[in-house]
Amino acid sequence: MVHGPIWSTVWWLAWPSVITMLLQTANGLVDALFVGRLGPDALSAVGLASQVMLVIMSISTAVSVGATALVARFTGAEEIENAEHATRQSILLGIFVGIASGALAYAAGPWLLKVMGGKGEALRLGLVYLNIILIANVPYFLMYIFSGIYRGLGDMRTPLIIMMVTTVIALLGDYLLIFGIGPFPRLGVAGAGMATDFSRIAAMLLFFIHLPKSQLRRVVQGSWRPVWSWFSRILNIGTPAGVQGLLRTGASVAYFAVLGLTPEGTYAIAALTIGLRMEALAFMPGFAFGTAATAMVGQNLGARQPDRAERAAWASTWQGIAAMGLVGICFVAFAHPISRLFTSDPGVLPLAAQYLMINGISEPFFALAMVLTGALQGAGETRLPTAATIVTNWIIRLPLTYYLAITLGMGAFGAWISMSGSTILLGFATLAVFKWSRWKEIRL
Repeated sequence: MVHGPIWSTVWWLAWPSVITMLLQTANGLVDALFVGRLGPDALSAVGLASQVMLVIMSISTAVSVGATALVARFTGAEEIENAEHATRQSILLGIFVGIASGALAYAAGPWLLKVMGGKGEALRLGLVYLNIILIANVPYFLMYIFSGIYRGLGDMRTPLIIMMVTTVIALLGDYLLIFGIGPFPRLGVAGAGMATDFSRIAAMLLFFIHLPKSQLRRVVQGSWRPVWSWFSRILNIGTPAGVQGLLRTGASVAYFAVLGLTPEGTYAIAALTIGLRMEALAFMPGFAFGTAATAMVGQNLGARQPDRAERAAWASTWQGIAAMGLVGICFVAFAHPISRLFTSDPGVLPLAAQYLMINGISEPFFALAMVLTGALQGAGETRLPTAATIVTNWIIRLPLTYYLAITLGMGAFGAWISMSGSTILLGFATLAVFKWSRWKEIRL
């Protein structure tokens, strides 16, 4: 982490995260494949509810990013006791915020789904799915916070092993509960939600059981009394990242709403659901190399090696661009065969293929944004990337989407162009932040 070759270290940090994300993506893809067999309304329902959960995930980011940055910095400085204390306080904060956000999402769920364009059966099923997965909202929060803690330690293999186990639980639950195999009832969309709950609860328990076996051996034995100064310290680092996620997800919710106004309506929302599930394959290496950059930058700054931290960030970025660029090429070349895996509906299929072809072009630029954002988070710089998100998602993407899709009458095609173009701009904006901000000098 703080000595020796950089490029190979980045790779050895990233590949377990790549496989972990692949398992998470496989879970989401199989979920979509199963639900897609229930029809466009069911697929749209899961897509709508998933957007609400992305809002909640963005809130959890405020805690997980703060935990990652602090654990990485303390580990690099060999201050393990402080790393353990940061871990305990992050877990407590995650429980409090998880309860509050789950209650808020339950109350606001019907309104949010309607705003995004949910109608009729899609709206009804979306509410069923959302309310079921909110039952495991605290485990969902803690799952991401534990992952952030392990990223700060530079341990990417433990989350991989845990994800292997929980993916099996989720996929088996999907198969048995969606279609009613053997003695299990056919629950449809509700079954998909229950399978998700089981997997998240299992992940939370496995992370907590393993924690004393990590570098943070005494974490369970210490004081679990909430300390508000630590809460403030964690949120001071992580809140801008959480706001960034909320802004990105809020823009996504608004984007769904604009799609609902197009002539394609529910078909466009279903196509976007397929596209986003497939794009998770491209996000996977970007996220993985971003986590490697977070750990390397955080620990090297803790060890007072800022130049090595910068070299690690660039090594992570170039590897991420290569990986996401390759996935983008596959999207462009095989858009129609990929889309046929999810649906044969003549209203959804061409729109999904069109989405993959247009947005496949922007994948290398999204890699630039994802990995450098990870590097900046490792340094504790979370405010300027948030500003870049505001500009590209709210000031550029949404007005442009409405103008192209509605005003000019281009429909979903115009919406796809707007998303791809704004993603390219986000990549350049994040690059500018990394090159010209003073992230090496931030004190946590």
